Amino acid sequence: MENVHSTTLTSGLGGSKENMYWLAEPISAAGMVVIAVSAANNSAVSGYERAHKSGVAILQDENVDSRSPLYGKISSYGVMGFSMGGGGSVNAATDLGREVATCIALAPYNPNPGYNHSAATLILTGTADATAPAYMGEGAYGNLNFIDARGYASIRGEGHMFRSNNYNPGTADDYIIAWLKYFGEGDTTYGSTIENPGSDMTDVKLDAPPLNLR
Repeated sequence: MENVHSTTLTSGLGGSKENMYWLAEPISAAGMVVIAVSAANNSAVSGYERAHKSGVAILQDENVDSRSPLYGKISSYGVMGFSMGGGGSVNAATDLGREVATCIALAPYNPNPGYNHSAATLILTGTADATAPAYMGEGAYGNLNFIDARGYASIRGEGHMFRSNNYNPGTADDYIIAWLKYFGEGDTTYGSTIENPGSDMTDVKLDAPPLNLR
């Protein structure tokens, strides 16, 4: 393992890292590094924002520590979270700027991107989500019209808890892995997956050159 992408991964309100192991496991199996983080304050978006920043800092420290099994192996960093953790991932990516290459927000609650945001950002919502309605994520996608790569899709018929302890995610985990590999590691073999979202995805928007889907 060398020159691999890495990402944080958090749950949402009242959750812990264990709620997201279902997603951490396939990301790891795809040859990337994922650090699942429990937020010290898991009742606020700001708490998850701090958790993402702490997770990135841990990964950066491991990459330069000659005693670490990750020493010199991480080529880039990302942030990813669900619900409040998704809002926190967007906010953290804005604060971290070019320190992170990818940002994935799953049913993000109150994401607030700003102009320092540069990470290739994927936002996934659920059409039946009443807690973090699709318009929250779609609105954040629209506000990121100044970045080089952004994507949005909503999962048909899925509510908010679709992304907690979900071991039957349909095509969502494949799409997430493709985004991380393409924009985190530059592996263009995953481009076709990004350009051809699963039949369970609707309202797809993609502005990610050199990909052509609009």
